[in-house]
Amino acid sequence: MLVLGAGSFFAMRLPFMAQYDRLGLTRSNTSCHNNTGKQCLWGDTEKQPELLVLGDSHADHYKTFFDAVGKKEKWSATMVSADACAYVEGYASRVFQNWAACRAVYRYAEEHLPRYPKVVLAMRWGSQMPENSRSLAYDAGFFQKFDRMLHKLSSEKQAVYLMADNLASSYNVQRAYILSSRIPGCRQTLRPDDESTLKANARIRELAAKYPNVYIIDAAAYIPADFQIGGLPVYSDKDHINPYGGTELAKRFSEKQRFLDTRHNH
Repeated sequence: MLVLGAGSFFAMRLPFMAQYDRLGLTRSNTSCHNNTGKQCLWGDTEKQPELLVLGDSHADHYKTFFDAVGKKEKWSATMVSADACAYVEGYASRVFQNWAACRAVYRYAEEHLPRYPKVVLAMRWGSQMPENSRSLAYDAGFFQKFDRMLHKLSSEKQAVYLMADNLASSYNVQRAYILSSRIPGCRQTLRPDDESTLKANARIRELAAKYPNVYIIDAAAYIPADFQIGGLPVYSDKDHINPYGGTELAKRFSEKQRFLDTRHNH
């Protein structure tokens, strides 16, 4: 069994990261994630944005997905997100208290959300489960607050789309790809390993089912069990979809359904 120290791994990794950037296999730094001062528009940018996407890095990692689907369906979306920043009215977490970028997301939403006919909420729902109470994103009252917010938005006839969260891998997907492609015979078995997200997704589905204009979008259902499409990884780490993955998921999603189809299953 080959064991590599962190120093050896990163020394090996650096020379070809530029190629991985071009392929869209690494985390993208081109969005306005953590920066509401930049315009962040995805999809058919010739159209006025009709969707507002709010959430944490698990909203931001769908940017190429929204871009591809929006172009195909002829709509655009404004994305506003910050690390570990779940979105719910009355959010009480350490990240909200200590992270200015998170509070900026809320200020933006307070000012702009009412003018959008559709809102998309995407985040790491599992961070709100009791077993993850040490997470900076955790709010003990999150699901009760979220239910109240959905009731409010639904009563105001605002369409709400909730992104089912993707499952974390048992091992860093990008690292497994690097090792297997650079070291002959080196294989790391990958499998979904994320009980918290399974339970949290089920909780979100239960809440969505209570309201007629709240819909579940499960783009994550198109992620293969080995976390690869076309021989390339769709995650940049254990749980973040990379730009390549977002684009490939959009292709698979669009073959089966439309994002703004109100016949989505709850």
